[in-house]
Amino acid sequence: MGSVLIIKNNYEIEQALQDKLKEKYQLHIVEDAWSGLDTLDEHHIDVFIMMSAEETSDEILNFLRQAREDHSEWTPTIFISTERTEKLQLERDKSVASFFIPYPIIDNELLERLETCVRVAVLFDDQTIIIEKNGDDYKYKVKHVSRIERIKGRRIKVYYHNPVTQMEETEDFYYDHPLEDFITFHRVENRIRQAHQSWLVNTSHVKSVSSADYELILYDGKAVPTSRKFIGNFKRKRINKAKGGNKQ
Repeated sequence: MGSVLIIKNNYEIEQALQDKLKEKYQLHIVEDAWSGLDTLDEHHIDVFIMMSAEETSDEILNFLRQAREDHSEWTPTIFISTERTEKLQLERDKSVASFFIPYPIIDNELLERLETCVRVAVLFDDQTIIIEKNGDDYKYKVKHVSRIERIKGRRIKVYYHNPVTQMEETEDFYYDHPLEDFITFHRVENRIRQAHQSWLVNTSHVKSVSSADYELILYDGKAVPTSRKFIGNFKRKRINKAKGGNKQ
């Protein structure tokens, strides 16, 4: 299941189309680009969908520049607008995979384009961590690692979704370092964050954050404890700016 971020910018998306998208993807819908950056702080996104008119295109372009700088320059993008503007065309030319879809949206057209973009995202999202055990290297794609637990005996347990069997697998490793060192050593700061003294969690696997119970609820239904010290790693950090504009 891929993850999709839609930035609406005062455009509307029919509820029936939203329901179709939610059946296949982890769907995040926000009102503007500023909120989109908040979402990138909390989740890994495979595909951007930018709904942008001429008067809001500068905001969209600023979002894409910052997203590429802070996260990935390879994220496929679908642009949706009432017209194909020169600025959006120039931005399309910079993307590895990008498409333009006119507004109002034809459902099947968007679904077909999105399926193509997710396939491209999978090809480019090859970030891997390698952990040694008894002379053997265990390789995990970061996007499939949901969480890592500190267990007894100076060991860690990796929880991994096997895309072939569609089952969760676990493996434990000797790890004689502070848990937070795992993040920096493997350079996964934008993907995996500390949730608790004994837990690391992949932000793209987090469905909701419970401040009352200090829990992270994952998309597979599992609950991972967090704490006052670390819960901020999974909550929004920016303050949204007021936006104007008329409905399209």
